[in-house]
Amino acid sequence: MAEILFPGVYVEEIETAPHPIPGVSTDVAGFIGFTERGSYGPKLVTSFAQFKRIFGAPASSARGFLPYAVQGFFENGGRKAYIARVGRGSKAKASASEFIGNPKAKASHRRGLAALANIPEISMLALPVVAHPRVPAKARRSILAAAIAQCEALRDRVVFIDAPAGVRDLGQSDPAIAKFQSSYAAVYGPWLEVPQGKRALPVSLPSSGHLVGIYSRNDNERGVWKAPAGTEAEVRGISGLSFSLTEKERQSLADARINTIADFRNAGRGIVLWGARTRSTDPDWKYVNIRRYITFLENSIDRGLQWVVFEPNGEALWANVRATVQDFLLNQWRNGALQSARPDHAFFVRCDRTTMTQNDIDNGRLICLIGVAPVKPAEFVIFRIGQWTAKKTCERAKGRKRP
Repeated sequence: MAEILFPGVYVEEIETAPHPIPGVSTDVAGFIGFTERGSYGPKLVTSFAQFKRIFGAPASSARGFLPYAVQGFFENGGRKAYIARVGRGSKAKASASEFIGNPKAKASHRRGLAALANIPEISMLALPVVAHPRVPAKARRSILAAAIAQCEALRDRVVFIDAPAGVRDLGQSDPAIAKFQSSYAAVYGPWLEVPQGKRALPVSLPSSGHLVGIYSRNDNERGVWKAPAGTEAEVRGISGLSFSLTEKERQSLADARINTIADFRNAGRGIVLWGARTRSTDPDWKYVNIRRYITFLENSIDRGLQWVVFEPNGEALWANVRATVQDFLLNQWRNGALQSARPDHAFFVRCDRTTMTQNDIDNGRLICLIGVAPVKPAEFVIFRIGQWTAKKTCERAKGRKRP
């Protein structure tokens, strides 16, 4: 409050409402791979036409996975992608160390994963070329391990791993995939067939570029809390799959925490994502949408409460923090992201003497405890149907009890 020195009427503005928390973006992808040209620093592209201007068109070489993957990303609803180029052209080779990059190098000299690490806007990683059969198993393990480690360390992104080409178990027997157990990673297969022109044979390529586009589309149309799978998760811009799986095979792969892409065109439902499971064995982190939604909440609250730092750590601040977080979570509940018919059953926020000791307060610590009940997907839909007489059916419809 400014010092008042003269008589008169003074008007001051005060804050009476909690600071709103804006949700962070969840639809931005990061790609790593070979291109015909372009710089090696991460470049943001917002369309496939822009990608072609900067990095070149798709190549006929099998090493040209990245352009097709980026094209699939935008065709399936993607909006923004960061491209980290490696190698010396679309036919070039690159070592595992180049894909992983050196985080200690100057920012302008970083490549691969290290180049994408400092872009907090990224929420999904796709490395389609790593699934190529010519990539040695040891190199594939190293690259995927580094990608998962980055996701777990930063806690703001998930990596989508492509299953090996032409393998019906989609990686169950592949040590590079089978050994990984993390809620920040998900495996998808089989590969996709992408048309290359009216007369050319289709190109077979990994699915990660297309599926992160579907995730982006799902986040914008429904919400990050919704599992991008089922009839709404149709894969666009493809002519088919490298092979189709039976229902029994899809069930076996789901038990092994491997997601499948199913061809239901004969049933009029198209080619769709048919799974949304992470590589985690923890049942609390079983689903990709739950992992991504909790990450969304954490990062949104973290960024939305930066104003709290260095504020007086007392009752007034605690009440403001509670109100700010409660308003944010109430909107999430209204959008259908949280369970229960009542908001007080869907989430809780505590920030008071029960969450902090006097020692915490004396040492400048403000501790807020938040609990949420996210909505999980209806993965197994069961209808129980029985026979009823006409009288019983009428009584039950009217809600009357039998005498």
